[in-house]
Amino acid sequence: MTDPMPPGAAGPVADTGPGAAPVAAPVAPRSRRLVLAYGYVLGVAVAAASALALRGTATAVLQLAGLVVMVVTWFALRRATRLVVDAPAAHLADRLVRLRDRLFVLAYQLLAVVAVLVSAVLFVGSSGGLSEPVASALAWAAFGSALGLPLVVAAVSLPDDAASL
Repeated sequence: MTDPMPPGAAGPVADTGPGAAPVAAPVAPRSRRLVLAYGYVLGVAVAAASALALRGTATAVLQLAGLVVMVVTWFALRRATRLVVDAPAAHLADRLVRLRDRLFVLAYQLLAVVAVLVSAVLFVGSSGGLSEPVASALAWAAFGSALGLPLVVAAVSLPDDAASL
């Protein structure tokens, strides 16, 4: 299959308007995106696990630390993938638009699975009363998934360069 990009083209992202300089790279390097994605997942895991396993000040401190990690890595993931995730379809190569759309479909399917699992635990646990630690851990899992799952999937799945599209 031949590359639809002519030699010397700026990459999969085109000009952002008349007279604007073309944008050269749509995403950060894969190694950086992976570190950020797994850092985000680690932040969610720390917050949820501390809600389950610890009590008192320790749980509050670790949950706050998990939230800070989630927020910082979320902004960094947005920045690392922004030219693909946020760009209007008219400014992206057709293959990159299709890839982005597939990634978002996958991410929202995974988010639906998380929602179903959280709902199932809530339904099963509601008959005998759900303990506060379990409810907090479920809340962290749902919040973390809703906030970052599409970005994490995009960060892990996007290729490094236009040649691999």
